[in-house]
Amino acid sequence: MTLLGTSIDGLHVPAGEPTRASFMLRLSDTMRPMQDMTALQSELARQVVDHLGASRAGFASDFVEGMPWVLGEQYPNAEALTPGLRYAVGGDSVLQTLRSGRRTVRHESQSQSQGFGAALDIPLMREGQLAAVFFVHFRLPHAFTTDELAWVDDIASRVWNTVERMRLETDLRHSEACFSSMLDQLPTLAWMASPDGEVFWYNRPWHEYTGMQTQDVRGRGWESVQHPDHLQDVRAHWETSLRTGERFEMTAPLRDAEGQFKPFLTRVVPLKDDTGRITGWFGTHTDLSAERDLQARLAASVAALREADRRKDEILATLSHELRNPLAPILTASMLLGSASLTPDKVAAATQVIQRQVRHMARLMDDLLQMAQLTQGRLALQPVHTRLHDVVEAAIETVRPLLDRKEHALSLDLPAQDVWLLVDGLRVSQILSNLLNNAAKYTAPQGAICLRARVEASNLCLQIEDNGMGLPSGMGEDLFTMFARRRDESHHAEGGLGIGLALTKGLVELHQGRIEAISAGTGQGTRMAVTLPLAPAPAIGQGGMPSPRAGNRLRVMVVDDNQDAADTLLLLIEQDGHEVRVAHGGSQALTLASEFRPDVALIDIGMPGMDGHAVAQALRTRSWGTPLTLIALTGWGQEEDRRKAAQAGFDQHLTKPVEGPRLLALLSSIAEV
Repeated sequence: MTLLGTSIDGLHVPAGEPTRASFMLRLSDTMRPMQDMTALQSELARQVVDHLGASRAGFASDFVEGMPWVLGEQYPNAEALTPGLRYAVGGDSVLQTLRSGRRTVRHESQSQSQGFGAALDIPLMREGQLAAVFFVHFRLPHAFTTDELAWVDDIASRVWNTVERMRLETDLRHSEACFSSMLDQLPTLAWMASPDGEVFWYNRPWHEYTGMQTQDVRGRGWESVQHPDHLQDVRAHWETSLRTGERFEMTAPLRDAEGQFKPFLTRVVPLKDDTGRITGWFGTHTDLSAERDLQARLAASVAALREADRRKDEILATLSHELRNPLAPILTASMLLGSASLTPDKVAAATQVIQRQVRHMARLMDDLLQMAQLTQGRLALQPVHTRLHDVVEAAIETVRPLLDRKEHALSLDLPAQDVWLLVDGLRVSQILSNLLNNAAKYTAPQGAICLRARVEASNLCLQIEDNGMGLPSGMGEDLFTMFARRRDESHHAEGGLGIGLALTKGLVELHQGRIEAISAGTGQGTRMAVTLPLAPAPAIGQGGMPSPRAGNRLRVMVVDDNQDAADTLLLLIEQDGHEVRVAHGGSQALTLASEFRPDVALIDIGMPGMDGHAVAQALRTRSWGTPLTLIALTGWGQEEDRRKAAQAGFDQHLTKPVEGPRLLALLSSIAEV
């Protein structure tokens, strides 16, 4: 055990020693101001040695089992025992006596071998267990009187109680410091109040958030950080809890150090002792800002998902409508063509109806496909030096049938000199044709449409202006979102899928350009403004959009398991002067090719059995198959489909339905090589 005390040898009580009562009074006066347990114990040991004339006295703790009755070193007269000295209380029987709460007295015959003539050990208990020993040693033999034993018992007990109180107070201070430190690490603001509601402590996050010190907000100073609109409600809850002893919870804003209010969840609970008596209150404030922000974002996401779902349902319904619309005139025209009494003029009219409606359906499918490629980042441009006049001419040619049908007047205001762009000519032509088509759709018959172009610094500024329906207020940006439709479109016969302008904007941005819609309002017409970067004029022989020229006669093989598709292609290509043969399967195509030796093979990909890729690979292995031009003709038009076709040996990839003029132009360009 650890020793703490005083050792004084040969000191005798002088005549006239104070009485026991006066000693206790003097001891009490000496120890009262002491706050250190070690100093208090040392002072008691010193005064006991002085009063009894003992050799040494002190407190021992930290018992070590099994140590012998040996003190070890003999201490010189009047020296204090060194703190930390190991002190053995003797054998098991002595230790058992002390543990039972009874003192032990050892006389000369029991103690001389240990360096003293008499010893007194007083057990000091804590919760029924031996916690320490107060010992008194005499170097010479000494017979303890009953009065001395009672006196030592009394002072040891009193001092031990004082020591225990000081220990508990120290432990409490340590516990409070740990508790305060722990609360300072909380992400919430916290405080404690007395039973009557006076707040006396706040944690560090509370001070950091409010920018206030404890002395500024003691008592009811916390009201200064409450929002004025909520203060009365907070007071009412707090006063109810103080009156009833019940906990409360509410949401109210608190002001931060910058003077801004944030929402907090306030929780207040009573602290009670074992009897249920309220000893204080503990409160927390949890910041709800992040939770509120998350809820707002979730609400916005849910609203966006609902809107997307609504628009999805709308687009599916519109898509169904837009695809069915062309089917009715196609079916009617095909039935008319089956009539033997149909005049040549009516045959031509019915044929034009079918061609027009099929082109319309093809545009719908192309828009959907290209929009998917654009949103997935898989739409690749093929930029070349291109003249502005060429893309304008191609765009007008595309939209001319609609302009003529609605009797619109189209005027052009273009620069007289050549203007060059480094662009994908087909895509820029598509941008212009989409905008012209939109202007024609939403302008009443016999309307006016103007296409203007101006060179400004390093940019080309294009404007397509109409005197049509105009745009409702606030719809300028929304017009370019996927599936966007005019709010009054349901009453208009020319409504579409709402893809064209979104696709147009994507194509413009792929060319590092920008687009905007300007309108003074409904009925005031619309101006679409497109800005594209200019390019220097190309070297001679570069650029432009080549026009196909008629070439030589070709041997063309058409391979398609759809007999109607194959036979109509045969008629179309034969009419252009080429020699054509048809195969309706992969194996048949290989046999036919060996006999026919075609210059060009138009091959469908998705055939049963031997598909188009396998046919192309087999043809390339033939000795005569190397110069053969292979064209994939398929309904699959994604970039991945084009890549697979190229790997299989195809030279070109056309997506069904292919317009006749485009196919014949391709064949013509092959023939002239």
